Amino acid sequence: MLAAFVFVWPQAASAQDLDDRQTFSDALLDEAAYGDIDQAVKTYERLVGRLPGDDPLRGDVLFALGRAHWSTGRLDASRTWLLEGIRTGVCPTRCRDLLERVELEAARVTQLPLTWTFDDGAEHALFHPWRFQDRGGVRTDAGTLVWRTSPDRRQPDRLVMGLGDVGPVSSLELELASVSRDMTLQLVVITVDDRRYGLREALRVPTGMPFHAQVSPADFVPVEDGPPVLVDDAFAELWLVDITDEGEPLVVALDRLTLR
Repeated sequence: MLAAFVFVWPQAASAQDLDDRQTFSDALLDEAAYGDIDQAVKTYERLVGRLPGDDPLRGDVLFALGRAHWSTGRLDASRTWLLEGIRTGVCPTRCRDLLERVELEAARVTQLPLTWTFDDGAEHALFHPWRFQDRGGVRTDAGTLVWRTSPDRRQPDRLVMGLGDVGPVSSLELELASVSRDMTLQLVVITVDDRRYGLREALRVPTGMPFHAQVSPADFVPVEDGPPVLVDDAFAELWLVDITDEGEPLVVALDRLTLR
């Protein structure tokens, strides 16, 4: 009897696994094909409660939960489930990528004009993406945002900010200094239809000197094929991208950012 039990148990486990995967697939269909997000969320939550903590399928379900809540604007709920996937290790990468999108949306700029002076404790919405954390980081110090990075032209480090429905953008101003060595800084705009535009000429920031730049939408050109003109009310994200030649680490002091 014991031998029979041991033989049957893996089959039962396999059948349950197949049933869970089918249930998950049906819920994805409810969400994607029929737009029944609430029903899909209920199914995802039941699966999360039933699946073992280390089951890879649980990671897929947690990601789906986070995405479903994000798509309906329930950012707190999305954050909760994505953090669960990261904490338990079953969804370390996709959940972290989506969590970053959630945080970017939660902190996005909603009104212009704005000026950030980076005084200690003052809020700003510049993010350093988690995929570049091993290259450096940012902190505020005496009214300055200090960005430390190790330049790599193959995978350029960047700071990112999100913008909501702010209307037309007429100009961006930066006051900064490169503390350690000359810097080359590219500004990239991601539009609401997911096109990329970069400055026609990247900013050349000399070492140890205050540097001021003011740019407008007319200074940007498409990075890939797309309309030649950046529409001033199509901004969804703004990136500050370090494209300095590789070499010694770079320390940048950003004193002011103004967006009008």
